Amino acid sequence: SDLLYNFNSNEIDADQDFVDLQTQIDNILNTDEDESNHHHFITLNLTTVHRFLNICPNIYIADEYFSKFFFSSSKKKLTHSNPVPTTIQFMLSKCQGKEYYLKKYFFLHKKLNIKPNYNSYYHLFKFSSSLSLCREFLDDALSNNYSLDLSFFHIIFHKCTSIQQTDPFFHIMINEQVK
Repeated sequence: SDLLYNFNSNEIDADQDFVDLQTQIDNILNTDEDESNHHHFITLNLTTVHRFLNICPNIYIADEYFSKFFFSSSKKKLTHSNPVPTTIQFMLSKCQGKEYYLKKYFFLHKKLNIKPNYNSYYHLFKFSSSLSLCREFLDDALSNNYSLDLSFFHIIFHKCTSIQQTDPFFHIMINEQVK
């Protein structure tokens, strides 16, 4: 079963609101190993981390916790100590209008050698404000041998304001036989 932590059979309700879950997670992240020695050592599983990132109200809070989860001493409190494609997807889904974070999590894919999934690419194209950034994401998808989706090109074409802008993307779409 999907427990937040496994000790004394305390189960955390999946429908908790953000603040409750944040409090529970903070308690786990702030528990000293010494304090918890007489219990089982409390750990966070990836499902709970994903649930939390998904309900974070904004990218700033999500980013702060992402760092706590994966790039701090709290990392040892996770059952899965590295992000997976879905983890990054949840981060990218919070990046609307926040290009700094869009680029940050895009480059994190490369740094951690994680291949973006469909939803990650979708958010990258949807939230990028420039065609050059879209082209960078498209080139990345091609270099990962990712089979491109027509919905990506719909998003890109909506950002184009002239045939000159549309043309290179159209050629990629034809060459890659995107359906």
